[in-house]
Amino acid sequence: MKQKRSDIAKHTTLTKATFALLGTNTLLGWSAVLTSFDYFTDKFPKEEFPDVAFYFPIPLKVGTFIWTFAMSFLMKHISLKFRICGFIALQAVLMILLPIIANFMQNNVGYALMIIICFLIGSTACIVQNSNLALVSNFDKLSLKLYWVFTSITQLIMNLCRAVVLAIFGDSQEGINTGIFVYYAVADLVMVITIIYVLKFLKTSFYLGMLEINKLQQQNQSENTDDENHVQQQESVSNLSSSLIQPQAETLLQKQTQIQKAKNCFKKVKYICLSILLTYIIQYMLFPGVAVFLKQYHLIKSHAWAVLSMQIVYSLGDLVGKYLSTFNFYNITALYVVSLSRLFLIFTFLMIAHDFESAFFQNDIFAFINIFSLSFTNGFVTGGFMTIGPQRGSNNQERSLISIIQTFFLTFGISVGTFLALTLNF
Repeated sequence: MKQKRSDIAKHTTLTKATFALLGTNTLLGWSAVLTSFDYFTDKFPKEEFPDVAFYFPIPLKVGTFIWTFAMSFLMKHISLKFRICGFIALQAVLMILLPIIANFMQNNVGYALMIIICFLIGSTACIVQNSNLALVSNFDKLSLKLYWVFTSITQLIMNLCRAVVLAIFGDSQEGINTGIFVYYAVADLVMVITIIYVLKFLKTSFYLGMLEINKLQQQNQSENTDDENHVQQQESVSNLSSSLIQPQAETLLQKQTQIQKAKNCFKKVKYICLSILLTYIIQYMLFPGVAVFLKQYHLIKSHAWAVLSMQIVYSLGDLVGKYLSTFNFYNITALYVVSLSRLFLIFTFLMIAHDFESAFFQNDIFAFINIFSLSFTNGFVTGGFMTIGPQRGSNNQERSLISIIQTFFLTFGISVGTFLALTLNF
């Protein structure tokens, strides 16, 4: 009897907390580094080093992108448990190294090491994110909603954590130096908690039941395609004289089948993927460099608090957008329209960053509204696309593959946008 995803065990507090923590860890490394850019900018001033706000995101996001190409290999040779828990642990170690190097090696060697560590953090984040999505996409919409909403909550949590640290230790140089280590210790603590929850989750009936359903679906699919594959294999090896070559022919056939599956999945979500690509090119062309660090602030005199305030507004917008995307009041066309409308934000942010004579564009309130618009629309279309896309898969294998394809376009858009941001730093 064929089982359905509805047949699996019901959600528990443990399963919900695990999906929430997985979402939290997806952007935890990036959020921690982003929220402390003012600290790193002070250690590596742009008068002496390449601008941290524009150059640190590059290795982070390139690392997040390029490892997508290796995910198929990693998924075959490394267990899900290690891809998530092992690489989260590695990321925790790398993150605590950042403030240590920045505090004690304020020279070219230190800057180079920071770039390398940012790349490694991006790499571990990519592997964890893709593994998380491959896991979460096998479950119901509630699982996906919890995951994506908490990707936004991560940024807000790290922003608020940094605000508490600034309030306690002050925004003087000594206070920032002390507080930054507390801030990164909290981030590492969240990672440790996530590892504990994931290890418990992998033993639950909720997860084990899904494994059983996957196994049955693969058996059904294998039974339905045995005859077809047999004919294809016979045709493929009919002209081969040596039986030693047959395994190679079968391996080639398997690779061709996998490529065809990927093509079929892409056809189902091709316009979604292109919209995700555009969304994230715009997002990282503007954020954080242009949107936060080129802005001249007037209402808030402390640079650390001004930058943090902008980041908190950004996080709130992203959270609200992703939360609203969990309600079924829109269709795919609405998401396409919102994605395209974001092109106008390029103009408004450039005016804020460079038109210093305009009282309207230099108004801090307008800057807050503008960055909220950027993050709200990003959160809304991301939550919508990343939920709708996997549901177009006809089985769990297709849903996982669609999630990986969409993540590829997301990370590719981030990488392109991060490089294009350099053209706006004038």
